Amino acid sequence: MKIINKKHYLLILVVALLLSGCTKDNNSKINEEREEADPPSAVFHRSYYLDQEFFEQSYQGNQVEPVKEKVHAGIVPHHLLASHLMAEFYQGLEEFNQPEVVVLIGPNHQEVGDFNILSSQAFWKTPYGDLAPASEIISQLAVKGAIRIDERVFVEEHSISAETAFIKKSFPASKLVPVVLRTKTTEKELDSLMELLLQILPEKSLIIASVDFAHEVTSEEADELDQRSIEALQSLNPRRIAEITVDSQPTIYALFYYLNAKKTTDSVLLQNSNAAKLLNDPSVKAVTSYITMYFRM
Repeated sequence: MKIINKKHYLLILVVALLLSGCTKDNNSKINEEREEADPPSAVFHRSYYLDQEFFEQSYQGNQVEPVKEKVHAGIVPHHLLASHLMAEFYQGLEEFNQPEVVVLIGPNHQEVGDFNILSSQAFWKTPYGDLAPASEIISQLAVKGAIRIDERVFVEEHSISAETAFIKKSFPASKLVPVVLRTKTTEKELDSLMELLLQILPEKSLIIASVDFAHEVTSEEADELDQRSIEALQSLNPRRIAEITVDSQPTIYALFYYLNAKKTTDSVLLQNSNAAKLLNDPSVKAVTSYITMYFRM
């Protein structure tokens, strides 16, 4: 397990404060040397953090073995304290699993908006250029009533914005379908969403569940909860979702629906850690825990 160096720790500390709502950096700017022009009349959101050095350091020194098998989906944190784990997840897919479309599903943390399943048609500004939306797919989902578009929700939603720079860096040609789910999203609503995605997504698509696991527990308690969660995740059994301590069980349900439809049975556990371990600080008494996984053929 990689321990965070001091310089990267300071960057992560700032990000952790950002994600906790203690402060907000509104002055970070995209590299102004981008060659592409902004699309006319387009809506833009921004990567939660725009410091390219932060992401470069997150990718450095990771021992990553490229995954040659077809990966249909994966699980990755959205807490940037775990940025090395996030980078490792994306790095492993770069060589053999470049998706045309990434469907990024996570919790609607503030439970806001007028519909249980929301999406965005915006471009995302990142340190690596603009991440474009998969507009045709998003439009089809909206026309069919599986989602509603609400750009306001995505301004502050870090389950999406924390991932966008990693996606653009590792999958530079990919387009994004961002989806956030309220806690009360029903299985019927999720079935409709995922069934429609199965019909319209291109073959080279990747479903990413952007979730964090145990919250506000000790490191030891997180280990126990995570072990139970991992066993349930590996089962791909929707009836075991209640055993998973995670910030969005509807996201896991959507993931399971897709994987079972694809008849995917092989899971790969990459990392399981928590804040105390990453900071090498046993004095941290209330941690968030992280699991990264691939689901492949």
